[in-house]
Amino acid sequence: RRRLMLKHLLQKPAVEQAQRYTWDEIETWGKHHPTEAVHIGMVKVLQKEPAKYKQIVTAKVIKSLTQLQTCDKSHVCSSNPVATFIRSHACPPDKPCPPEIQQDIERLCTWAARIAVDGAFHGLLDQLMQQPHP
Repeated sequence: RRRLMLKHLLQKPAVEQAQRYTWDEIETWGKHHPTEAVHIGMVKVLQKEPAKYKQIVTAKVIKSLTQLQTCDKSHVCSSNPVATFIRSHACPPDKPCPPEIQQDIERLCTWAARIAVDGAFHGLLDQLMQQPHP
């Protein structure tokens, strides 16, 4: 029962983060290749090197779902509302989160991230294929 609740709890944030980080990778590619058309970056990320980029995006999604704090490159940290929300619903209130629940969260976050990243890539690839390009 707890695992089913966790799966339900993780689905929406996993999908949102997968879409966000997939676009981030396309935008990062564009910043490194400013003279190239954006759709070239989309093809590179989504078609030519999907394994590489899926691995990057999946790791970012898992981190966003599990780490209670996020830190920038300058080591300035802030609370991560996504992971905090998940923990607040999965763990008992006013007590440390039991290790078995933490393990379930981490395992199911990995599962949810993989599915969400596959969906994000597939959805963007479908959009890419439907659009005419120069």
